Amino acid sequence: MIGLGLLIPVALAAPLDDLRADGCLACHPGGAAGVGPDLSTLAGRTEHVRTAAGQGLDVVADEAYLRRALLEPDAEVVVGFAPGIMPPTADRARVDRLVGAITALSPAAPGSRGWFGVVALGGVAFVGGHLLLSGRHLRDRAIARLGEYGFMAAYSVVIGLALGALVYGWTKAPYVELWAPSTWTRWVPLLVMPWVMVMQVAGYTTPSPTMAGMAAMVGSPARGIHRITRHPVNISTSLWAVAHLFPNGDLASVGLFGSVLALGIVGSLHIDRRLARRSPEAWARYAAATSVVPFSAIAAGRNTFSLREIGVVRILGGLALYALVSWGHAWVIGASPWP
Repeated sequence: MIGLGLLIPVALAAPLDDLRADGCLACHPGGAAGVGPDLSTLAGRTEHVRTAAGQGLDVVADEAYLRRALLEPDAEVVVGFAPGIMPPTADRARVDRLVGAITALSPAAPGSRGWFGVVALGGVAFVGGHLLLSGRHLRDRAIARLGEYGFMAAYSVVIGLALGALVYGWTKAPYVELWAPSTWTRWVPLLVMPWVMVMQVAGYTTPSPTMAGMAAMVGSPARGIHRITRHPVNISTSLWAVAHLFPNGDLASVGLFGSVLALGIVGSLHIDRRLARRSPEAWARYAAATSVVPFSAIAAGRNTFSLREIGVVRILGGLALYALVSWGHAWVIGASPWP
């Protein structure tokens, strides 16, 4: 289930992505230059502006002001910023979309901060649900009552609802900046994601005792990607989360990606403990020859790297998946992954 973390952003585009897709963040804070006023807290804020006639005014950045600023940007320029930079927006549909996005970002939007609670509860349920439902006692009792397929159906519903709440809260929460990402941070996911995709494809297609339903394999030697890490899906999903934290410095994104990161790490340790209880001697041998941290066992001489076991097909499959996700990122999420 943790591999679903890679699909989280495709659910809905956040307001910030709408602004990024329209090019707004190239000049406003959240982008690189900061040539215009901060859009993340603009709605409802009082701004000191200078009119085209040179008159100084204090105006509230309500919906009417936002529309004027988009239709006639030089009519009222926020003091401290130069006129003649922002082009006017003639498309009324685009104006409506941008006004909605800016308003939704504001922490002052009515009820907007309540979505942080949804993000927090969704994250706790997403992580806790995985750990609780995969615990030996609860899982065994649930399977005895519901059967194997019934348990898996119930498990999927619980985790799906938790993931849905986490994602939906993320898309609705206002943009509260914790740090201002620099332009270079957008290169981090681009450079990390090829490795993530290869590890995902190889992890899902290479049987191992750490996979769901494969505990009986605990006496078998690690092969392929499992020589690098015995939890390739969990660890690659954690890498996905860390890589996306760099260019997303807002509170809701930290909750989203932080939840996925926590599950990747804690979930791996949880699987290790469960297998150690089930088959202590066999697991001790397997764990001694493998590692959670990628390449750690190989660096320590406890295992060897085998490109042949991973296979060219898996590598090419992962790179093809990376190309597909990169191509569809802007279309599905509303923001290009490229700096």
